[in-house]
Amino acid sequence: MFSVHHLKTWPEPFQQLWDGTKRFEVRVFDRDYKTGDMVRLFEYDAKAETFTGRYIRGDIGHIEKPGTWGLPENVGVFAVQAFECRCISPERAERWCRSSEGEPDGQ
Repeated sequence: MFSVHHLKTWPEPFQQLWDGTKRFEVRVFDRDYKTGDMVRLFEYDAKAETFTGRYIRGDIGHIEKPGTWGLPENVGVFAVQAFECRCISPERAERWCRSSEGEPDGQ
């Protein structure tokens, strides 16, 4: 069984994922990320303290665990194999990200 992880992502790295020029995430591993898990990344503007409404859904591929290859003990890297990029209302994105349940369009 795989897990679904809902994560806020700052605009600059989010845009690189959106454009396909970046295919990985560097994260504090405060969750049990596993290859095959789904990740939903929500663009979050920390300066304005608001969600933009853009999100990326994908699968977690290869993982470099925290503490390996010179990474800090709590920071790891995982590949993101994006298969959906969408825009929804910022309010809906916030509700969906915070609840970690359901679909952004209410499905």
